[in-house]
Amino acid sequence: MKLNQIRSQMLFAMIAVVLLAVGVFAQNPDGDPIQPGYEINDQRAGSMLIYNYYRKTVWAFTENTYITVTNTNGDTSVRVKFTFVEGATGYTRNYTVNVDPYATANFDLNTYLPGLLSGTGYAIAIAVNENDEPIPFDYLTGAAKIHFSSTLYTSLKAVAVPISPTGYYAALPRQLAMDQMPSPLSTQKRMLVINRIDGSLLNQISGIGNLQGDLFAPSASSRSFDRGIFGPQARILVDDLFTSPVPWSIIFPSSQFSWGWLRIRATDQYAISGAVLYLDKVNGVNVNTPISFNMRHLTGTPATLETSGGTMYFGY
Repeated sequence: MKLNQIRSQMLFAMIAVVLLAVGVFAQNPDGDPIQPGYEINDQRAGSMLIYNYYRKTVWAFTENTYITVTNTNGDTSVRVKFTFVEGATGYTRNYTVNVDPYATANFDLNTYLPGLLSGTGYAIAIAVNENDEPIPFDYLTGAAKIHFSSTLYTSLKAVAVPISPTGYYAALPRQLAMDQMPSPLSTQKRMLVINRIDGSLLNQISGIGNLQGDLFAPSASSRSFDRGIFGPQARILVDDLFTSPVPWSIIFPSSQFSWGWLRIRATDQYAISGAVLYLDKVNGVNVNTPISFNMRHLTGTPATLETSGGTMYFGY
């Protein structure tokens, strides 16, 4: 190997170390303001997509998820690598599709990923080259149609992550929010689905750990919570964020039509993304409804994601 090549490799290694050090030591526990124009959300296209929730079963086909990914570029085909993360274990399964210009690829989990365990989880889709190396391609959009039964389903758009002006991916969410938090007197309940996004996608992604945050009443009075320990995907009713007895009467007026809001983050400062599923209490039992939405992002954070094609940097 030539001396210049050795020096170049050492220089790139030093730059990577410096970037990581800056991200670690400058990180705000509550996250940093999101850079205008490079927000991560489900109303734009990006080079990476986050599908916050899926369901599947191997013994009956009533629970299933139908995935779509669209290439909004009219000139260039793209290879998209999906990594599905099992919510309970963190083990990953991969599936790759090629999408022509202006085309949409679609597949369902029960048919095309039979090895994926039954249950729930989330997926990350990345634009890659023929060597599975991540590439900038801010033209991807997508959605998941999630079937709870043969007749009941909900849909969630994929959250798009664009490339920032620095050439790295935009910062990932650090702190999430949910508005329209109903009074406990309402029959509607909210199931939070929180996913860890940073770490390694090579085999198994680690857990979120504890979740902490605050619940605000319409009057701005609030109560804090700290709950855990969770795997890579946390699924929890808002009611269960607090230890019993829940101080609802202090937070909310005695009306089922009062609304508040909630903010939540991982105690260990991981990058997270999430969604809210509406449940209805019928005869004392919480049942699924067709209503769902992705959670809002209050702050961002630097992060890294290790893939088979190399390490991805966010927010640098």
